[in-house]
Amino acid sequence: MFLVLSCPSIIVPSETQAAFTNKDSVQKEVKATLSQKATLSCEVSDTKTEVKWYKDGKLLTSSKTVSMETKGKTRQLVIEKVEKKDAGQYTCEVGAEKLVFKLQVTEIQAAFTNKESVKKEVKATLSQKATLSCDVSDTKTEVKWYKDGKLLTSSKTVSMETKGKTRQLVIEKVEKKDAGQYTCEVGAEKLVFKIQVTESSAKFKKTAVKDICSVQASEKIVLTTELTSESASVKWFRDGVELKEGTKYEMKREGHSRTLIVKSTEVKDSGTYSCHTDDDKLEFKVQVKHTPLKFVVPLQPVATELGVTLTLTCELNQASGDVLWRHNSREVKPGGRFCVSADSAKRVLTVTGMTKEDEGEYICECKDDKTSAKVSTNGS
Repeated sequence: MFLVLSCPSIIVPSETQAAFTNKDSVQKEVKATLSQKATLSCEVSDTKTEVKWYKDGKLLTSSKTVSMETKGKTRQLVIEKVEKKDAGQYTCEVGAEKLVFKLQVTEIQAAFTNKESVKKEVKATLSQKATLSCDVSDTKTEVKWYKDGKLLTSSKTVSMETKGKTRQLVIEKVEKKDAGQYTCEVGAEKLVFKIQVTESSAKFKKTAVKDICSVQASEKIVLTTELTSESASVKWFRDGVELKEGTKYEMKREGHSRTLIVKSTEVKDSGTYSCHTDDDKLEFKVQVKHTPLKFVVPLQPVATELGVTLTLTCELNQASGDVLWRHNSREVKPGGRFCVSADSAKRVLTVTGMTKEDEGEYICECKDDKTSAKVSTNGS
């Protein structure tokens, strides 16, 4: 038979573990800005460790403005919106151990540091990138961007970028709908931008027109140029005065081509015509020459009866042009039995109630030409 002797095990107590693991490295002096969030943070040795927070010796409890948070081994005291009265000494306690913090409250610093100098009006070109940029006072400052009052979020076409203290809104490929008012906000502060969208830059393929464009009066002037962009708009001018489309001027756009047509030209339509884009212009020298007035349909001899109405008709080579009627070398003045009229290029003389005295030679004269015909009455 064996005799077994046993003795009780002896437990040697281990050295007490420190409650706080980052006591030496934790940020004990914290600066907080009025109306901003402030967080006091430390780490404990065990996830189950409970802590108590004090301010100036008074135990704190969770409220609408102050909360105590536990995240693993991290313990935090969070003040949502700092006020001046929140400045002071804070203590985090675990049993007999404590960690002391000091919270210093500072006035609100202006959110934007370049509010006066920032470029607030930005011109952006269709299909190109546009960037709105401003500087904030702190690298940690978060901003919100709005367009015409609507909050913007990052997408394939729009991104919000942070580079140190610089905050940027970037539109990768500008469209017409991107024009408008943009606002960058930090709390109650805001910075307003305006984007103006313009057509793509356009140049003329031909930089100069050396030859003078010469036309005869009443002919059309046709001026055509080619642009580097199909979408670009142009304006036409004559001697510096902008021309408007209407019965006199016709303006065409086909692909890269832009054309001005001047109708029913006169000598006074001569001058320097120019076509303008936002970035370029092209000039044309135009000379409208006087077209000699000619009779294309002359007067014809007439044999008529006494007492009837005589009608003499001739036709010019253009609608405009004054004429003078003569009878036996004497000027015929409208009135009484004599009526002078014009119908486009036609010129008409009407004599009512023919008499013997109305016989003879009738002449129609214009500036550069004349036509004549004999008029007789039957039996003479």
